[in-house]
Amino acid sequence: RRIIAWIIDWNIIGLITISLLFFVLAFASYGNELSPAFTVLSIIIMFMYPAGFMFRDYIFGGRSLGKRIMKLLVIDKQTGLPATPNRCSLRNLFLPIAHIDLIILLVNGSTIGDMVAKTVVISKKTLQKEELTEKENIARINNYTTPKPINVKKVIGFIALGFTLFIALFLSIIMISLGQVKKTEQYQ
Repeated sequence: RRIIAWIIDWNIIGLITISLLFFVLAFASYGNELSPAFTVLSIIIMFMYPAGFMFRDYIFGGRSLGKRIMKLLVIDKQTGLPATPNRCSLRNLFLPIAHIDLIILLVNGSTIGDMVAKTVVISKKTLQKEELTEKENIARINNYTTPKPINVKKVIGFIALGFTLFIALFLSIIMISLGQVKKTEQYQ
């Protein structure tokens, strides 16, 4: 659910950014040539994409649209209450190393950002309806997020799969580019 929420957020923010870029492109290319203002504006819009993704929880009040759709909550481990938008943004600062973070998430159950910000992402269903004391609530959340022992075979399998996919993609790109080169007049 957490990965699906991440994909939803990525696509929503990407759709907004691409729509803005196409609007600016259509407006700027009304004449025959593009103005320097278009270049500056398009660079600003391109920086909106990663910035919007990193601060998506802050923008939406602590819960991004993907988390709302998937009914997930970001909980502060220390208080047992929903995490503040600032703490959620701190979690997202580690998105540039998302590939490493994904492996750690699949193995450990929490990301580097969660470990640093002392938060946990849980579904609303795991929260009990009954009232618990603050200590009981914190103990339940910390028990829920206790790291599982690392399965070495699983980690090696994920790394091997990622490496295999990378090699396949790399070889595909090389083969496609060689095929395009063979079609040129210079090669023939």
